[in-house]
Parts: sequence; C-alpha cells; structure tokens
Amino acid sequence: MSAVTGIIMAGGKSSRMGTDKGLLHFDGKPMVQHVIEAVASVTKQLIVVANNPEYERFGWPVEADRISNCGPLGGIYTGLLASTTAKNIVVACDLPFINEGLLRYLIDESEGADVAISTHHQHIEPLVGVYHKSCITPFEKALKAQQLKLTEVFRSIELKQVPVHQCSFYSEQLFRNINTKEELNQ
Repeated sequence: MSAVTGIIMAGGKSSRMGTDKGLLHFDGKPMVQHVIEAVASVTKQLIVVANNPEYERFGWPVEADRISNCGPLGGIYTGLLASTTAKNIVVACDLPFINEGLLRYLIDESEGADVAISTHHQHIEPLVGVYHKSCITPFEKALKAQQLKLTEVFRSIELKQVPVHQCSFYSEQLFRNINTKEELNQ
C-alpha cells in the first residue's frame, strides 16, 4: 500500500449538537477517538483539522482551517495543504462506526482518481474518501469563487464512486453519523 495520510475532519460548528461533537463521549471514549483508531489502523500519518486546540490531547498534529467558514471543502483543503503524501484518507469525526476494512478498500480502489468516495444504496459519502493532493488547485479555485459544495467541485475533477454496501465490512451503521444529543443517546 502506498503512503497515505489520514485527515480527520473535526472543525465543524456542531450547531445541531450545541457542543463540539468530536469530543463528546460515545461508547466510553471521545467520538473522535473511534475515528482516530480506525484511521491509525491504515496509516501512522494523521492530521486533525480542527479549530479547537483541545484536539491536541490526542497526540496528532492539529491544523486550524486556513480559510474560515468554508465547511468541509475548506477543511479538506487545509488537510491537503498540511499533508506530505499524495493520497489522503479523509474521515469526519462524527462517524464512530468507520472501520479498517472500509478504509483499506477505499485506498485500494482510489487508483487513477483525484477523489474516491464511498457510496451505498444510492447515497454518497464525501467525508469518507481518498483525496489526492491534485485537488488543491481546483479546491482553491472553488474557495476563491465561494463555491463551497463538494458535489459541485467534484464536477471539475476525476471522481470515482466506490460502492461498498455489498462488501464484507459493510453494516447499516457504518456511515451513521451523530449530529444531535438524541442520536448520541440512542
């Protein structure tokens, strides 16, 4: 497997949760710790993109958004700028059921694409994917134009959608993200 950096997206506003959701405890540890452990199973190079210095306690480099208030596009852009590898596995901090099988599969399936994202049952998961450093230029162009939707930027790059719902590692909870206190309590 070629060198890959893990980029964990923890810079969101958590507006529906009302507090930084990556730091909330889920199943005995901070939610982001579940994601860190899954990503660390496929690479020893990790970056946490977060505007909250509390993420430094997990022992990985923390990068604040280079351009504020630009959502996931800005966060991925920040992570790509900080990365030292061509391939980067990007995962949101609120996906505690992500597993090593999915991440390895995406990395393997990402050859020849600028971005390879997970799909399941007609749903795309842009915050679980492999992003190549070649995305920096089109992302920068989109950010300057205030075109912040990832799905719009995907039109200008080589995108590969990787179906995963029939893979052995798949479960219905795999992409379940936790956005509210009700979802956390369930």
